[in-house]
Amino acid sequence: MNKLNSFIKRFVLFVLFCIISLGCAHYYYTPNVQNIPLFNGKEEGIMSLSMGGAMEITAIDAQAAMSLTDHVALMANYALVTGGNHSTDRNWGNGSLFEGGMGYFRNIGQSFVFELYGGAGGGSEHHQYSYYDFGYLKNIYDGTADISFSRLFLQPSVGCSYKWLEGAFSMRLCRMAFNRIDDHIISSGTYGLDVLENNKYQFFLEPAFTLRGGGKELRLQVQYVFSENLTSHYMQSEKGMISFGLYLSLGKKIF
Repeated sequence: MNKLNSFIKRFVLFVLFCIISLGCAHYYYTPNVQNIPLFNGKEEGIMSLSMGGAMEITAIDAQAAMSLTDHVALMANYALVTGGNHSTDRNWGNGSLFEGGMGYFRNIGQSFVFELYGGAGGGSEHHQYSYYDFGYLKNIYDGTADISFSRLFLQPSVGCSYKWLEGAFSMRLCRMAFNRIDDHIISSGTYGLDVLENNKYQFFLEPAFTLRGGGKELRLQVQYVFSENLTSHYMQSEKGMISFGLYLSLGKKIF
């Protein structure tokens, strides 16, 4: 009976450890919403605001784009990401990204649009760490880390418009460069930062599906982005994100 009780206690502690460990994971990369304007001609513009989520994070994305000619357009993207529990266990992370891009689009018949955008940007992250101490039965503060990064991206897409319903498939290739990793961790833990130190350049392949519909100017948008790390499978990153938002088409003659 004593051996059984000891086994049960160890098993319960192991399960608690697994749950706590999974709930305290720090993710150092999350795919942002892909900007898919699907322009028809020059002097058009769009703006969108989305909220998304994944396993460990929530994100807010603001995007804009405008067509300069019948085939050339500009875009800008901003993302604000947060994860973890800020109020109790001090084990969380925040990050932001801003990027701009320029690209080519071409109408194929009356319904289809091909786009190819490329651009660059950068951002930063701040992480606070804690671990669960089974002796004191509480989370112990374990330091911080500040990370800055730059990003290059190339994003082709094909979209289809039918009245006020649009759908698109896109495939983005990103190169992340983690330029600065400044950690002040108290314990001997690395929290996955050693992977970033050894692989400061990471490549991601990110297919996405976008669907939006509604009125002529204001539409609802839903998008799912997959994210596959082509460089290191050990890096702690989100494998995908779903987002919902509002998409505003400014129409012709925006200048």
